[in-house]
Parts: sequence; structure tokens; C-alpha cells
Amino acid sequence: MNKWEYKIISPEVEVKGWVNRKVCLKEEQILNELGNDGWELVGIAPFAGNTTVAWGAGTGNFILIFKRLKA
Repeated sequence: MNKWEYKIISPEVEVKGWVNRKVCLKEEQILNELGNDGWELVGIAPFAGNTTVAWGAGTGNFILIFKRLKA
């Protein structure tokens, strides 16, 4: 039976523009390192403080959820 471990990160992003917002991840290098270490992105969720919220036009914070096989 496979065993998994999980990692959750909340990236800092710059949101530019009001219509057709474009998000520029400053942590691209970190994401590439996670991929090289075997982490797979399995989910993205909106996030506000200690609670999860719904996606909407004003959603600016989110979390990335990764998993990988436990060694």
C-alpha cells in the first residue's frame, strides 16, 4: 500500500490589472525545486487567514497542495 506525504504552501503573488488579472509567481524556482524533489501539485484552493473561502473575482490568496510518495 502506498503512503503519501503532503505539503501546503501559500505563494506570494503580484496581481496586476483589474480586468483579465495576470498573476506573476515569484516562487517559480521553488516550484521547480519541489517538482525535482518528487512533489506533485494536486490541488489549489482559495484561502483567507485560517479559513478556506470560495473562488471569486476578489480572490487574491490561495494555497497550493502537493503530495509525494513517502520513502
